[in-house]
Amino acid sequence: MGDNAVNTDVDKQSNESGGDNDTNGTQSAQEQENANAESSGDNQDSEDGNGNNDTEDQGQESESSTDSVGGGNTNDASNNDAPQVEESGDNNEQNSEDNEDDESEDADEQAQSGTYNTQQVVDVINAVSASSKYYQTEFYRFIELISEEKTRTFDPMGSDEYNVKKLMFRPYEKKPLSSYKMSRVRESVVIILDNSGSMQWWANNLQILADLAMQRNDVEVYLAPNGHIEEMIYPKYQLVNHDDVIKRLRNRKIIYVGDFDGADTPIVLSWHNDVIWVCPEERYLNFLDHDWVHYDESRFKGAFLRVFTLQELFDAFKKLLSTPALRFWYDLCNETHKCGGDEE
Repeated sequence: MGDNAVNTDVDKQSNESGGDNDTNGTQSAQEQENANAESSGDNQDSEDGNGNNDTEDQGQESESSTDSVGGGNTNDASNNDAPQVEESGDNNEQNSEDNEDDESEDADEQAQSGTYNTQQVVDVINAVSASSKYYQTEFYRFIELISEEKTRTFDPMGSDEYNVKKLMFRPYEKKPLSSYKMSRVRESVVIILDNSGSMQWWANNLQILADLAMQRNDVEVYLAPNGHIEEMIYPKYQLVNHDDVIKRLRNRKIIYVGDFDGADTPIVLSWHNDVIWVCPEERYLNFLDHDWVHYDESRFKGAFLRVFTLQELFDAFKKLLSTPALRFWYDLCNETHKCGGDEE
Protein backbone atom coordinates (compact mmCIF):
# COMPACT_ATOMS: atom_id res chain seq x y z
CA MET A 1 0.00 0.00 0.00
CA GLY A 2 2.82 2.35 0.79
CA ASP A 3 4.35 1.63 -2.56
CA ASN A 4 1.14 2.27 -4.30
CA ALA A 5 0.82 5.56 -2.47
CA VAL A 6 4.29 6.46 -3.48
CA ASN A 7 3.59 5.48 -7.07
CA THR A 8 0.41 7.40 -6.94
CA ASP A 9 2.24 10.44 -5.70
CA VAL A 10 4.83 9.99 -8.39
CA ASP A 11 2.17 9.69 -11.05
CA LYS A 12 0.52 12.81 -9.76
CA GLN A 13 3.80 14.64 -9.85
CA SER A 14 4.42 13.25 -13.29
CA ASN A 15 1.00 14.32 -14.47
CA GLU A 16 1.49 17.73 -12.89
CA SER A 17 4.86 17.88 -14.52
CA GLY A 18 3.32 16.89 -17.80
CA GLY A 19 0.64 19.53 -17.35
CA ASP A 20 3.30 22.03 -16.60
CA ASN A 21 5.17 20.91 -19.61
CA ASP A 22 2.05 21.26 -21.66
CA THR A 23 1.52 24.66 -20.23
CA ASN A 24 5.07 25.57 -20.83
CA GLY A 25 4.79 24.21 -24.33
CA THR A 26 1.71 26.21 -24.94
CA GLN A 27 3.38 29.28 -23.52
CA SER A 28 6.48 28.60 -25.59
CA ALA A 29 4.40 28.17 -28.71
CA GLN A 30 2.55 31.37 -27.93
CA GLU A 31 5.80 33.17 -27.33
CA GLN A 32 7.14 31.73 -30.54
CA GLU A 33 4.08 32.96 -32.41
CA ASN A 34 4.40 36.36 -30.81
CA ALA A 35 8.05 36.40 -31.73
CA ASN A 36 7.18 35.38 -35.23
CA ALA A 37 4.47 38.04 -35.32
CA GLU A 38 6.93 40.65 -34.12
CA SER A 39 9.46 39.41 -36.62
CA SER A 40 6.80 39.53 -39.28
CA GLY A 41 5.86 43.04 -38.14
CA ASP A 42 9.47 44.06 -38.25
CA ASN A 43 9.78 42.56 -41.67
CA GLN A 44 6.63 44.37 -42.68
CA ASP A 45 8.03 47.58 -41.28
CA SER A 46 11.21 46.84 -43.11
CA GLU A 47 9.26 46.21 -46.26
CA ASP A 48 7.27 49.36 -45.62
CA GLY A 49 10.48 51.22 -45.14
CA ASN A 50 11.82 49.77 -48.31
CA GLY A 51 8.53 50.68 -49.95
CA ASN A 52 8.92 54.25 -48.86
CA ASN A 53 12.44 54.21 -50.09
CA ASP A 54 11.21 52.79 -53.34
CA THR A 55 8.63 55.57 -53.51
CA GLU A 56 11.28 58.18 -52.87
CA ASP A 57 13.49 56.53 -55.43
CA GLN A 58 10.57 56.43 -57.77
CA GLY A 59 9.94 60.10 -57.15
CA GLN A 60 13.58 60.84 -57.84
CA GLU A 61 13.40 58.77 -60.96
CA SER A 62 10.21 60.58 -61.90
CA GLU A 63 11.86 63.98 -61.37
CA SER A 64 14.89 62.81 -63.28
CA SER A 65 12.61 61.52 -65.99
CA THR A 66 10.70 64.79 -65.97
CA ASP A 67 13.91 66.75 -66.23
CA SER A 68 15.00 64.50 -69.02
CA VAL A 69 11.66 64.87 -70.73
CA GLY A 70 11.72 68.61 -70.17
CA GLY A 71 15.16 68.80 -71.69
CA GLY A 72 13.93 66.71 -74.55
CA ASN A 73 11.01 69.05 -75.08
CA THR A 74 13.31 72.03 -75.00
CA ASN A 75 15.47 70.49 -77.61
CA ASP A 76 12.40 69.52 -79.56
CA ALA A 77 11.10 73.09 -79.27
CA SER A 78 14.39 74.46 -80.44
CA ASN A 79 14.40 71.95 -83.21
CA ASN A 80 10.82 72.80 -84.05
CA ASP A 81 11.66 76.50 -84.18
CA ALA A 82 13.89 76.03 -87.17
CA PRO A 83 11.21 74.78 -89.52
CA GLN A 84 8.84 77.38 -88.10
CA VAL A 85 11.35 80.10 -88.98
CA GLU A 86 11.72 78.62 -92.40
CA GLU A 87 7.95 78.44 -92.73
CA SER A 88 7.72 82.02 -91.47
CA GLY A 89 10.29 83.06 -94.04
CA ASP A 90 8.35 81.24 -96.72
CA ASN A 91 5.18 82.94 -95.54
CA ASN A 92 6.91 86.33 -95.58
CA GLU A 93 8.17 85.70 -99.07
CA GLN A 94 4.69 84.63 -100.11
CA ASN A 95 3.18 87.72 -98.46
CA SER A 96 5.81 89.89 -100.11
CA GLU A 97 4.97 88.40 -103.49
CA ASP A 98 1.27 88.88 -102.80
CA ASN A 99 1.89 92.49 -101.79
CA GLU A 100 3.88 93.10 -104.94
CA ASP A 101 1.05 91.61 -106.96
CA ASP A 102 -1.44 93.79 -105.12
CA GLU A 103 0.70 96.89 -105.70
CA SER A 104 1.00 96.12 -109.38
CA GLU A 105 -2.74 95.59 -109.59
CA ASP A 106 -3.49 98.80 -107.63
CA ALA A 107 -0.88 100.94 -109.37
CA ASP A 108 -3.61 102.72 -111.32
CA GLU A 109 -5.86 103.26 -108.31
CA GLN A 110 -5.74 106.07 -105.79
CA ALA A 111 -5.00 105.09 -102.19
CA GLN A 112 -7.42 105.90 -99.39
CA SER A 113 -6.77 108.83 -97.06
CA GLY A 114 -6.76 107.11 -93.67
CA THR A 115 -5.55 109.29 -90.82
CA TYR A 116 -4.10 112.67 -91.74
CA ASN A 117 -0.32 112.56 -91.99
CA THR A 118 2.55 114.33 -93.71
CA GLN A 119 4.54 111.27 -94.69
CA GLN A 120 6.41 111.60 -97.98
CA VAL A 121 6.05 108.51 -100.15
CA VAL A 122 6.85 109.49 -103.72
CA ASP A 123 10.52 110.22 -104.46
CA VAL A 124 10.49 113.11 -106.89
CA ILE A 125 14.10 114.20 -106.37
CA ASN A 126 16.23 111.19 -107.28
CA ALA A 127 13.92 109.64 -109.86
CA VAL A 128 14.37 110.70 -113.46
CA SER A 129 11.73 109.67 -115.93
CA ALA A 130 12.58 108.81 -119.51
CA SER A 131 9.28 110.37 -120.58
CA SER A 132 10.33 113.87 -119.48
CA LYS A 133 11.63 115.01 -122.86
CA TYR A 134 8.35 114.10 -124.53
CA TYR A 135 6.53 116.77 -122.54
CA GLN A 136 9.41 119.22 -122.22
CA THR A 137 8.42 121.63 -124.98
CA GLU A 138 4.79 121.94 -123.93
CA PHE A 139 5.63 122.30 -120.27
CA TYR A 140 8.29 124.97 -120.82
CA ARG A 141 6.00 126.89 -123.12
CA PHE A 142 3.29 126.87 -120.51
CA ILE A 143 5.69 127.99 -117.76
CA GLU A 144 6.93 130.88 -119.88
CA LEU A 145 3.44 132.01 -120.79
CA ILE A 146 2.03 132.03 -117.27
CA SER A 147 5.06 133.63 -115.61
CA GLU A 148 4.75 137.31 -114.98
CA GLU A 149 7.32 139.76 -116.35
CA LYS A 150 8.99 142.34 -114.23
CA THR A 151 8.76 145.35 -116.53
CA ARG A 152 12.00 147.07 -115.48
CA THR A 153 14.33 144.12 -115.04
CA PHE A 154 16.34 142.66 -117.93
CA ASP A 155 18.53 139.63 -118.29
CA PRO A 156 21.56 140.47 -120.51
CA MET A 157 21.98 136.77 -121.30
CA GLY A 158 18.70 136.76 -123.22
CA SER A 159 17.87 138.25 -126.61
CA ASP A 160 14.09 138.61 -126.76
CA GLU A 161 13.91 142.40 -127.20
CA TYR A 162 15.99 145.56 -127.21
CA ASN A 163 16.66 147.38 -124.02
CA VAL A 164 15.73 150.87 -125.18
CA LYS A 165 17.46 152.67 -122.35
CA LYS A 166 20.73 150.86 -123.01
CA LEU A 167 20.36 151.41 -126.71
CA MET A 168 20.45 155.20 -126.17
CA PHE A 169 24.09 154.89 -125.10
CA ARG A 170 25.17 153.03 -128.21
CA PRO A 171 26.72 156.09 -129.96
CA TYR A 172 29.05 156.47 -127.02
CA GLU A 173 29.71 152.84 -126.28
CA LYS A 174 30.25 151.81 -129.93
CA LYS A 175 28.89 148.30 -129.25
CA PRO A 176 27.22 146.13 -131.87
CA LEU A 177 23.45 146.36 -132.02
CA SER A 178 22.95 142.80 -130.90
CA SER A 179 24.56 143.56 -127.55
CA TYR A 180 21.49 145.59 -126.60
CA LYS A 181 19.10 142.72 -127.09
CA MET A 182 17.98 141.31 -123.75
CA SER A 183 15.19 139.38 -122.12
CA ARG A 184 12.97 140.60 -119.37
CA VAL A 185 13.36 138.75 -116.11
CA ARG A 186 10.24 136.77 -115.40
CA GLU A 187 8.77 136.08 -112.01
CA SER A 188 9.63 132.54 -110.99
CA VAL A 189 6.75 130.09 -111.01
CA VAL A 190 6.12 128.18 -107.78
CA ILE A 191 5.40 124.47 -108.14
CA ILE A 192 4.07 122.60 -105.11
CA LEU A 193 3.90 118.80 -105.30
CA ASP A 194 1.91 116.57 -102.98
CA ASN A 195 4.05 113.43 -102.67
CA SER A 196 1.99 111.63 -100.01
CA GLY A 197 0.82 108.03 -100.20
CA SER A 198 -2.46 108.80 -101.95
CA MET A 199 -0.47 110.30 -104.85
CA GLN A 200 1.67 107.21 -105.36
CA TRP A 201 -0.48 106.11 -108.29
CA TRP A 202 0.55 109.39 -109.96
CA ALA A 203 4.22 109.02 -108.99
CA ASN A 204 5.57 108.82 -112.54
CA ASN A 205 3.78 112.03 -113.52
CA LEU A 206 5.06 113.83 -110.42
CA GLN A 207 8.59 112.74 -111.25
CA ILE A 208 8.27 114.01 -114.82
CA LEU A 209 6.99 117.42 -113.72
CA ALA A 210 9.69 117.74 -111.04
CA ASP A 211 12.42 116.70 -113.47
CA LEU A 212 11.31 119.25 -116.07
CA ALA A 213 10.89 122.03 -113.52
CA MET A 214 14.34 121.55 -111.97
CA GLN A 215 16.02 122.12 -115.32
CA ARG A 216 14.90 125.74 -115.40
CA ASN A 217 16.11 128.81 -113.54
CA ASP A 218 12.70 130.46 -113.17
CA VAL A 219 10.98 127.86 -111.04
CA GLU A 220 10.75 127.11 -107.32
CA VAL A 221 9.77 123.57 -106.35
CA TYR A 222 8.31 122.57 -102.98
CA LEU A 223 7.21 119.26 -101.51
CA ALA A 224 3.93 119.26 -99.59
CA PRO A 225 2.70 115.81 -98.50
CA ASN A 226 -1.07 116.12 -98.05
CA GLY A 227 -0.75 119.86 -98.60
CA HIS A 228 1.68 120.49 -95.74
CA ILE A 229 4.61 122.42 -97.26
CA GLU A 230 7.79 120.99 -95.73
CA GLU A 231 10.72 121.32 -98.13
CA MET A 232 12.05 123.47 -100.92
CA ILE A 233 13.97 121.17 -103.26
CA TYR A 234 14.82 123.68 -106.02
CA PRO A 235 16.66 125.99 -106.77
CA LYS A 236 18.18 125.07 -103.41
CA TYR A 237 17.28 122.54 -100.79
CA GLN A 238 16.02 123.68 -97.42
CA LEU A 239 13.44 122.76 -94.85
CA VAL A 240 10.62 125.30 -94.63
CA ASN A 241 7.74 126.10 -92.33
CA HIS A 242 4.30 125.66 -93.86
CA ASP A 243 2.72 128.76 -92.31
CA ASP A 244 5.72 130.93 -93.21
CA VAL A 245 5.55 129.88 -96.86
CA ILE A 246 1.79 130.52 -97.00
CA LYS A 247 2.32 134.04 -95.64
CA ARG A 248 5.29 134.77 -97.88
CA LEU A 249 3.66 133.76 -101.15
CA ARG A 250 1.82 136.82 -102.44
CA ASN A 251 0.91 137.73 -106.04
CA ARG A 252 2.73 134.73 -107.42
CA LYS A 253 1.96 132.18 -110.09
CA ILE A 254 1.57 128.81 -108.39
CA ILE A 255 1.01 125.35 -109.83
CA TYR A 256 -0.24 123.01 -107.13
CA VAL A 257 -0.34 119.29 -107.95
CA GLY A 258 -2.31 117.22 -105.45
CA ASP A 259 -5.60 115.56 -104.57
CA PHE A 260 -8.28 116.51 -102.04
CA ASP A 261 -6.18 115.31 -99.07
CA GLY A 262 -4.39 118.66 -99.06
CA ALA A 263 -7.16 120.76 -100.65
CA ASP A 264 -7.05 123.51 -98.01
CA THR A 265 -3.58 124.58 -99.18
CA PRO A 266 -4.38 125.49 -102.82
CA ILE A 267 -7.69 127.02 -101.72
CA VAL A 268 -6.02 129.33 -99.19
CA LEU A 269 -3.17 130.18 -101.59
CA SER A 270 -5.71 131.16 -104.26
CA TRP A 271 -6.91 134.09 -102.14
CA HIS A 272 -3.64 136.00 -102.68
CA ASN A 273 -2.05 134.29 -105.70
CA ASP A 274 -2.86 132.99 -109.16
CA VAL A 275 -3.17 129.27 -108.46
CA ILE A 276 -3.49 126.49 -111.02
CA TRP A 277 -4.58 123.37 -109.20
CA VAL A 278 -3.79 120.13 -111.03
CA CYS A 279 -6.03 117.66 -109.21
CA PRO A 280 -5.98 113.91 -110.03
CA GLU A 281 -8.74 113.15 -107.50
CA GLU A 282 -11.01 110.20 -108.23
CA ARG A 283 -12.29 109.21 -104.78
CA TYR A 284 -14.44 112.26 -104.06
CA LEU A 285 -16.67 114.30 -106.32
CA ASN A 286 -16.96 117.49 -104.27
CA PHE A 287 -14.53 119.27 -101.95
CA LEU A 288 -16.54 118.82 -98.77
CA ASP A 289 -17.10 115.12 -99.43
CA HIS A 290 -13.63 114.75 -97.92
CA ASP A 291 -13.45 115.07 -94.13
CA TRP A 292 -10.12 116.92 -94.25
CA VAL A 293 -11.40 119.77 -96.44
CA HIS A 294 -12.84 122.88 -94.78
CA TYR A 295 -13.92 124.91 -97.82
CA ASP A 296 -16.31 124.35 -100.69
CA GLU A 297 -15.72 125.04 -104.38
CA SER A 298 -16.78 128.68 -104.12
CA ARG A 299 -13.78 129.50 -101.93
CA PHE A 300 -11.25 128.45 -104.56
CA LYS A 301 -10.36 131.47 -106.72
CA GLY A 302 -7.98 129.92 -109.22
CA ALA A 303 -7.95 127.46 -112.11
CA PHE A 304 -9.10 123.95 -111.23
CA LEU A 305 -7.91 121.17 -113.54
CA ARG A 306 -9.16 117.71 -112.60
CA VAL A 307 -7.18 115.46 -114.95
CA PHE A 308 -5.84 111.93 -114.67
CA THR A 309 -3.06 111.69 -117.28
CA LEU A 310 -0.30 114.01 -118.42
CA GLN A 311 -1.83 114.20 -121.88
CA GLU A 312 -5.09 115.40 -120.33
CA LEU A 313 -3.06 117.87 -118.27
CA PHE A 314 -1.40 119.47 -121.27
CA ASP A 315 -4.69 119.59 -123.14
CA ALA A 316 -6.09 121.47 -120.14
CA PHE A 317 -3.06 123.80 -120.19
CA LYS A 318 -3.84 124.75 -123.78
CA LYS A 319 -7.47 125.49 -122.98
CA LEU A 320 -6.43 127.51 -119.94
CA LEU A 321 -4.09 129.66 -122.01
CA SER A 322 -6.89 130.38 -124.47
CA THR A 323 -9.27 131.47 -121.71
CA PRO A 324 -8.84 134.99 -120.30
CA ALA A 325 -10.99 134.33 -117.25
CA LEU A 326 -9.16 134.32 -113.93
CA ARG A 327 -11.33 131.51 -112.56
CA PHE A 328 -11.20 128.45 -114.77
CA TRP A 329 -12.88 125.09 -114.17
CA TYR A 330 -11.83 122.00 -116.13
CA ASP A 331 -13.20 118.78 -114.67
CA LEU A 332 -12.93 115.40 -116.38
CA CYS A 333 -14.44 113.53 -113.45
CA ASN A 334 -16.92 110.92 -114.67
CA GLU A 335 -15.97 111.74 -118.25
CA THR A 336 -12.68 109.91 -118.62
CA HIS A 337 -12.51 108.59 -115.05
CA LYS A 338 -15.14 107.36 -112.61
CA CYS A 339 -15.20 109.53 -109.51
CA GLY A 340 -17.01 109.87 -106.23
CA GLY A 341 -16.91 106.32 -104.97
CA ASP A 342 -15.89 107.26 -101.43
CA GLU A 343 -18.21 110.08 -100.51
CA GLU A 344 -20.90 107.82 -99.06
